[in-house]
Amino acid sequence: MVSINFSDDSIDWISGSVDSGKTYAWLYSNGTVANGNWTNETTGFNITNIGSVNATLKLAAGDTAANFIGGSNPNYTWNMSEIEVGSCSGVVNLNNAIGGYIYATVNDSSQGTLFCSNFSYNDNYDEVRLDIGVKVPYDAEGVKADTITATAAVAS
Repeated sequence: MVSINFSDDSIDWISGSVDSGKTYAWLYSNGTVANGNWTNETTGFNITNIGSVNATLKLAAGDTAANFIGGSNPNYTWNMSEIEVGSCSGVVNLNNAIGGYIYATVNDSSQGTLFCSNFSYNDNYDEVRLDIGVKVPYDAEGVKADTITATAAVAS
């Protein structure tokens, strides 16, 4: 049986603003905020394979950077890492290095982005972490929210 679980289900930088004289701020769920005064968020999303078979793991966001964040030249990115080494073989190669972490532009397609082609169900290595990075322009306004959808299927 395929079954996954989000043990952390939200990321909340609370509220903040871009520093005076800056055109944007970067907020990462790994605890980094640059050029802004938002609260550091350190949880990310922990995803565990609680099923009884190896699975594929696809993720899709509900919105694009422009629709989600708004303002001039926003960016919306994500990063997948293993919490337990060996949890995910066949990780898609993400090629945008930002601040020492590898992030890729969020995919808002209903098809999702394949992050793991072999997500282990072994209790000793069955957990990954999804971190989010957003570039908030100085002219973005309002409260922001989006939904990340995970899809799992039996790995071939």
